[in-house]
Amino acid sequence: MLPQLFHMKKSFKVLGIAVLSVVTLTAIGLVWAYRLSLEPEVDLEWRRNFSDFRILCEWYCPATNGVPAYVEVCFATEFAIQCYRIEGDRVVNYHHMSMTKYPGPSEMQKQRFYEFLKAMRDAQQSSRPSKWGWASPFVGWHARDMPKTAYDSDDNEDTILSCVISNMTAQVRQYETDNTGYVSMMVWWVPWSWEATVYPLDEVPSAFKTLRDMFEQCMADPSTHEYHTTYIRGYPIPPPEQPKRVPVLNAWKTSLDFGFRQCDVVQFFMEMGRVLIPIDEGVNPFRKFGVQYVPGNSLIVNYRNEDNDTVLYLHGDNFWRVQVYGGETPTE
Repeated sequence: MLPQLFHMKKSFKVLGIAVLSVVTLTAIGLVWAYRLSLEPEVDLEWRRNFSDFRILCEWYCPATNGVPAYVEVCFATEFAIQCYRIEGDRVVNYHHMSMTKYPGPSEMQKQRFYEFLKAMRDAQQSSRPSKWGWASPFVGWHARDMPKTAYDSDDNEDTILSCVISNMTAQVRQYETDNTGYVSMMVWWVPWSWEATVYPLDEVPSAFKTLRDMFEQCMADPSTHEYHTTYIRGYPIPPPEQPKRVPVLNAWKTSLDFGFRQCDVVQFFMEMGRVLIPIDEGVNPFRKFGVQYVPGNSLIVNYRNEDNDTVLYLHGDNFWRVQVYGGETPTE
């Protein structure tokens, strides 16, 4: 009888430990899930979808010693517009009009949004034919099936997006070297076509001057002014070990692969090139890279995914610089 009781107590002890372990792991999982649910998400309207278009216009003041004193930017999608100024490593006077947020915009804000969007489209139309343009020769293919040579071959520069960007970058550098202020406009559709134009400030079409008036109206509207602690923005760059090589842009990892939390936004920045993403206080998008996250700092990330990896691996030559900008504090 005693041996039976001993074995029963031992079995109950093992069962109790197992149950306690399961309860503990479940509790940890629930706590972790709750913490993740508190992570702020990237605004819906900045996420790409297959019917989406993007228009980005940047005004650069004349350079001083090769460095622009400031840049003013407006960026539009079908559902939102953001306007702001970059001064060094700070973003100031950030304005955001969204058609998707709750509660919805006022009738006056809706009217201004559609007027601004029309001004963006008119400026785009006035710049056609664009100085640089690219359309994928593989429309209808699944992006993961596109051959690598479609993007980084030097044999057919007219159809290679990275070469188009290189040509545009060379023109911009010339304006900067000549201390000439300029305006650049980029338009892209996901993921099949891309076009761009650059003008000296004193040669822009009249439609850009109309757009500038709308920009200034937006920047003066206190109802669309938002205050954020930090922002991040990504730029394609040549491989650090090959600075003369044209950036390659064939990464194909979507935000759906990583989710939409701000803490993970760096992992799908190649979907949102040059888009400014506000980051809430306390969120560190650099945490899994072990790099300090402060205004003025940057992180170089390689998005090439040659081996069907499910997470970010540093190999290949698809490098992007992710820059951190500081924000403002409310004046009131």
